[in-house]
Amino acid sequence: MRCVLIYMATIYELCEGGKLKRIEVLEDDELPVRYIYGTPEFIDWLDNGLPSINHTPEHDSLKPIEQVFSLFSEYEIGESFPDDRRFKPLTYSPDYYVWEMKTTHVRIFGWFPCKSSFICCYGGDANEIKLKSLYSQYILRTQYVRNLLPLDEPKFLSSRKCSDVL
Repeated sequence: MRCVLIYMATIYELCEGGKLKRIEVLEDDELPVRYIYGTPEFIDWLDNGLPSINHTPEHDSLKPIEQVFSLFSEYEIGESFPDDRRFKPLTYSPDYYVWEMKTTHVRIFGWFPCKSSFICCYGGDANEIKLKSLYSQYILRTQYVRNLLPLDEPKFLSSRKCSDVL
């Protein structure tokens, strides 16, 4: 019988290897309570895709990029998100435990590998996602990326309750 060892990495090791990047939005004098990470594709979207999302000032005075970084800041400092429309698990059958961060103009898809750590995988224009019914596509794509990431098992928290992941 042949034994095959499979190496699985921690979040720290994935960041060191360039497969994830820590997203830090707090000021130097602020300490994070929670952590946000992004895949290289998500980081590229933050730099190149997010700035191109149309802004409708009558719906939100903040530009989409300001909305996202405000939400990230609220998440990192430990603000409460109970029953908040800005942050919720997405339903799909079977359940892949993909979560969505929401602003007026933006949707971000990812998952929790452990409590208080969120990995962002995809982002997009809220209007386009709603108009084209892209939620199931983003759920499946996020699950696919998660499965390919050599992250320690379990790769995600299998809960749909905010209190279990935040």
